[in-house]
Amino acid sequence: MSNDALDLSTALDPVDAVRGVFAVDGYYVWCGTPVAAGDGYYLFYSRWPHGSAGRDPDDEGLFDGFDGWLKHSEIAVARASNPHGPYTHLRTILTGSGDTTRWDRFTAHNPHVRRFGDRYYLFYVATNPGNTPEPALSRQPSSWLRYHSGQRIGVIVADTLEELINGRAAVPDAPLIAPDGIRTFQMAVNPSVAQAPHGDFVMMYKTWDAEQHYINVIATAPQPDGPYALQGTALEGAQQAEDPYLFFDPNRQRFYAIVKDFQPGDDRTGCLTPQFGALALVESDDARTWRPAEHPVVSLRRLRTTTDDDIDVERLERPQLLFDETGRPIALHAAISVDDPELGTQNVCIPLRPEPVGARV
Repeated sequence: MSNDALDLSTALDPVDAVRGVFAVDGYYVWCGTPVAAGDGYYLFYSRWPHGSAGRDPDDEGLFDGFDGWLKHSEIAVARASNPHGPYTHLRTILTGSGDTTRWDRFTAHNPHVRRFGDRYYLFYVATNPGNTPEPALSRQPSSWLRYHSGQRIGVIVADTLEELINGRAAVPDAPLIAPDGIRTFQMAVNPSVAQAPHGDFVMMYKTWDAEQHYINVIATAPQPDGPYALQGTALEGAQQAEDPYLFFDPNRQRFYAIVKDFQPGDDRTGCLTPQFGALALVESDDARTWRPAEHPVVSLRRLRTTTDDDIDVERLERPQLLFDETGRPIALHAAISVDDPELGTQNVCIPLRPEPVGARV
């Protein structure tokens, strides 16, 4: 085992159950992506209303409760003066367009904010079931599947963070990433982007293969806002995963991605972690060929708190890192539900003890 192996599990500090947990009354909260700024720290996150609030007559109950993310999610922003919280909601900055002819008719979900150069990029997901082709796949399309299959990745480019925080940046007319119907099918979600040492940009995102198995694929582009060219599959088989957070570590000269272990079943042979739904670390020298990191477990579905209590959680998803001004990760943000997510969800900030990673932001 090399002595420069990244081990995020040993860097996790206990969660402050008061300031480190972010929730909004009346809403499911998910997908928190943090950004440091001169006046504090901002958390861009997904939210959608509890219960029947936000439903329309055509929902037929499909999007009630937690399942409302697929049609009614919006992207909002919160602010904190401390990197580990507490965060306070400011405003909603992005919703579905409502336009039947657009790719982003419904939902705004999976926010992922990165700064490259002097600009800020908000990658996200939206859907329009009316633009979903008939699936040449193993299952017939249901109403839910049409919305699910219509998901595409877009990006909003802002010249300043203030422009992004206030929802003033232009919304794209077309998606940035869509399935090609050859190697990827039906949907494109969970985008994460990093800059390679040679200057190009690498995106990892989740899609389906021809048999509706979840796979993560890699695409590259000369600029953060594309155009992206598909390079190949990053994770598949027993290493089925979702929710990648991709970053490049210049000290170790390799790419890393924190992912959610999405391989079902009790037999964990060949899986990334010993527990379904745990957070795992994978690595690559070239962003093409991926392998489990030498310390593959980032966190099982259990959180330590500052009160010395261990809390088992039902969901631990959408990992996103916050970096300090030197490029070291100082916090791991994730979406959680302690019990059934129908009962409520939150975003959690897990402090990290900095080590000289120097990960490129």
